[in-house]
Amino acid sequence: MKVYTPISVCYEDTDAGGVVYHSKYLGFAERARMNFLHEHGIYCKEMAQSEKPCGFMLNHCEINYKKPAYLEDELIVETELLELRGAGFDCLQIVKRGEEVLVEIKVCVCCVTSEGRPTRIPANIRSKLAEIS
Repeated sequence: MKVYTPISVCYEDTDAGGVVYHSKYLGFAERARMNFLHEHGIYCKEMAQSEKPCGFMLNHCEINYKKPAYLEDELIVETELLELRGAGFDCLQIVKRGEEVLVEIKVCVCCVTSEGRPTRIPANIRSKLAEIS
């Protein structure tokens, strides 16, 4: 199931020519992943404050820039769960302007303890993610 997150391009997102700076897409994707988790009843703050504190951390990403976005563009980030593993999951995130694909981002997210060590996704979170895949 895809979750759609709207993004309005602001001055802070662009270079001097009004083109979205390449690293800003990672921020757009982060906001969209948080929205994706919230849409499925998963809250990182609750995970961090649980009996066994943990959270999600980006482990790897691949970005394919196809076309630029510009100042004041209205974008949509589509987020879709690709694979669920014991200690993490993969998502495909596509940044669009209307139906036009601008950027494709594949992210690998892992669950980590409060000390930053990989750990299995808690059962209650895992079950919510499993319902999606």
